[in-house]
Amino acid sequence: MKHYLFYEKNHNKTIFQYKATYLWLSFAMMMSIMAVIGFITEKQLPILLVLAGLLFFPGVPIAVKNYKKAYYIQLEDMCIVCSGRINNLFRKTRMMYQDIGYVERGREEPVIYPYGTTREQMVKEFGRYINVYNKDKKYLFSFREKSSIMDILLKKNPHIQIVDRLEDYHV
Repeated sequence: MKHYLFYEKNHNKTIFQYKATYLWLSFAMMMSIMAVIGFITEKQLPILLVLAGLLFFPGVPIAVKNYKKAYYIQLEDMCIVCSGRINNLFRKTRMMYQDIGYVERGREEPVIYPYGTTREQMVKEFGRYINVYNKDKKYLFSFREKSSIMDILLKKNPHIQIVDRLEDYHV
């Protein structure tokens, strides 16, 4: 099962998000009406521009949703699959449970976060995060604070050290 870092299926939407959705839908309706008028008047350029707008603007909210769903961890029997942006590249990596050295519980913010947001926004919206590092104190992944994930990690690798804050880590 995938555990998303910055996405929740039935997450409470704010009024601004509802207004933005209505704005996108009303723009798409306006573009559709303009396309029909362009077809009736047989103008080629407005038809092409309107169709391009219809393809682009409704696709933006879908792309933002899929962008936030790209950050996840998946706990499998033998390994952990992580997906997210590290050093400005999206990567999907596999690692063994034995690679985990440290689990940091004192820091609330995730080490990685989507563009256009801040760490504080993610904590406010989704709660506390737990960061995981290898034995050399190199960042591996983050996950939302869930006891079930922590139990699986400790069961698979009992040698994990749980620390409050890890100051000398690197990404």
